[in-house]
Amino acid sequence: MPNKTLNNLSIGIGLSLFVLLVSSTASYLGIKEQNKHRRELTATRKIISLSNIILNSLQGLKRETGAICSQERELPGAIQPSFREPAD
Repeated sequence: MPNKTLNNLSIGIGLSLFVLLVSSTASYLGIKEQNKHRRELTATRKIISLSNIILNSLQGLKRETGAICSQERELPGAIQPSFREPAD
């Protein structure tokens, strides 16, 4: 009887250690992936912030100089395409 109890106890402890190892490995991999995503998110936020700074600077420059985008200019004598009619 004590031999069977000791055997069952050994199996239970071994199984518990295996489950602990598997869950620890899964947790480690999850944390590692989360840190990777956090770094990517930080880089993306920096890019967005820099893009907003550049856009605001360009809009300020346009207001200061009174510059008109080339798309808004009309060249004298130039044929303006009509986007309302289908092309032939």
